[in-house]
Amino acid sequence: MVLKFCSKNYLEKNPKKIETIALTICVKLMLKYHLLVKAIRFKKESIY
Repeated sequence: MVLKFCSKNYLEKNPKKIETIALTICVKLMLKYHLLVKAIRFKKESIY
């Protein structure tokens, strides 16, 4: 979902040479989000 949004958004607005940079940014954002979700789940589990 995030990747679709990112790649569509960035690639439509930017020329080919920026493509890789945009995708790298998207992957980094996805990883951050993924880690955040993991951390929240872990905290919830450790509370119970």
